[in-house]
Amino acid sequence: MYHRPGHEDAEESRERFVPLVEEAAAKGADIVCLPEGLTVVGNGLKYAQAAERLPGPSTEFLGALARRLKV
Repeated sequence: MYHRPGHEDAEESRERFVPLVEEAAAKGADIVCLPEGLTVVGNGLKYAQAAERLPGPSTEFLGALARRLKV
């Protein structure tokens, strides 16, 4: 499946991927790959402006999602 991010902020962009990851997990996916530009594409920011610390909000959010879905 394909989804291109493009939302005002990183939190909204992350949230928009949840149903897609849930669907992939429900279909038996072991690995779900997300775009590297998940928090920057479509919001008008440059990569440096959208950068987050590691660990940070996106890694914490996506890690919790992966643990919950066992993917």
